[in-house]
Amino acid sequence: MANTLTNLIPTLVTGLDVVSREQVGFIPSVNRDPTADRVAKNQTLYSWLTGAASISTITPANVSPQPSDQTLTNVPITITNASRISGITIALTYDPTLLRPRTVTEGGFMRSGGSNATFNNQIGNGRVDIVIIRAADSTGATGTGLIGAVMFDAIAAGTSTIGVNGTATGPGGTAMGLQFRPVTVTIQP
Repeated sequence: MANTLTNLIPTLVTGLDVVSREQVGFIPSVNRDPTADRVAKNQTLYSWLTGAASISTITPANVSPQPSDQTLTNVPITITNASRISGITIALTYDPTLLRPRTVTEGGFMRSGGSNATFNNQIGNGRVDIVIIRAADSTGATGTGLIGAVMFDAIAAGTSTIGVNGTATGPGGTAMGLQFRPVTVTIQP
C-alpha cells in the first residue's frame, strides 16, 4: 500500500520554512471560516487562491564617510525582485557610538502604480524602524525600487554594520518572503 502522505511532504516543508521565519509565531495570512456552506450536485464551488510568494532582496547602500564629513549622504534602502508587496516593516540596526540617524525619507516603491501608502518611521538608539502600508491594496507593488533612505551623521571613526531585517505582506495579509543583505560602513579617522 502506498503512503498517501508522500505528496504532502513538499507542502509541509514549504510551510515549515514560512512558519520558522515568523517573528511572532503565527501566520497572519491564515483565516478560518467555520461556516458549513454546501454545494449540490452540478453546482460550482469557488475557492480563493493566492499566488506563489517570491523572495525579494532588501539592501542598504554601502558608503564610506569620514567623521570630518559630519553627515553621510542618504543611505538608500532598495528592494529587488519584489512581487505583490502590500505592506513592509523594516528594522535597520547600527552602532550608535559611530553613527547617528538624522532623517528617514520614504522612497517611491510602495506608491508605485499610483497607490496610496502610509509611511511611518521611528529612530531609536541603535535602531531605525520603517513601516509602509498600501491602503486598500489588491495588487501590491512589484519589481525593483527605493523603499526609503536614512541620513546618518558620522560621529566617530570605526566600522559599523548596518543590519536589516523585517517582514512583508501581500494583498490579504499573505506572508511574503524577504532576503536581507547587511552592509558595512567604515568611517575614516
